[in-house]
Amino acid sequence: MKIQIPDKWLGEPIEGSMKRVLSAQETEEIEQPLKTEQPQPTQGFIYVPSLKIQIAKQHYCLGKNWYQSHEELQNQGLSMLTLPEFIEFRKYLEANPTQENQAIFEEIFACRSPWRAEHLDAFFVKKGREIYINYNHKIVTGKLTPQNIEPLEKCLMKDRNIDLNSFNKQGLPTRKGTDFFYYSPRENYVARFGANSDGADLYCGRSPGDSSSSLGVFACAESTPKNFSEVKS
Repeated sequence: MKIQIPDKWLGEPIEGSMKRVLSAQETEEIEQPLKTEQPQPTQGFIYVPSLKIQIAKQHYCLGKNWYQSHEELQNQGLSMLTLPEFIEFRKYLEANPTQENQAIFEEIFACRSPWRAEHLDAFFVKKGREIYINYNHKIVTGKLTPQNIEPLEKCLMKDRNIDLNSFNKQGLPTRKGTDFFYYSPRENYVARFGANSDGADLYCGRSPGDSSSSLGVFACAESTPKNFSEVKS
């Protein structure tokens, strides 16, 4: 026996309803945001998103000169901060003032005793009448070799107080100001930053052979450092 259901009980079909349902399903699948995870920093390091590198929370290679520091760091898969990376690290610490970041900032930049300083990856040489900056040094066939060699961009070439907001792409200031003191680039010298009770200074004219128990490196790594625990502080 067949039961006939009147058409009026079934209701009127809604025009385009199935098309809209399928379209909504497709849109939902397409518009789902991709999940991105910030890399987890190695213990003892801070991940700086703008640089996509990890930077150590304390000085390492204390007591070693500029050459020895490069060698020690690269044996562990680490490197020395370039001038632009150092400037960006400062900005990151200021913009993210956690208790830990404030302590690191104070260790580097505070005008207090004792004297603290860090080597930076910048070596200045002269070619003809121009001064060049060498950076991104790597040990190639046993020799420390810059991967980047560039003539200096426009920057201050006299020792003076500088404006922190005036750094060029090479990490050198372009305007005088009232922030920390700056020693301009000298031929055959390297860069470092130091601070004590008399003030804070960016030096671009220090001997690469200098060493001190208070002069070290804030090491950095693009990926997980290897054997980091063996790096001597």
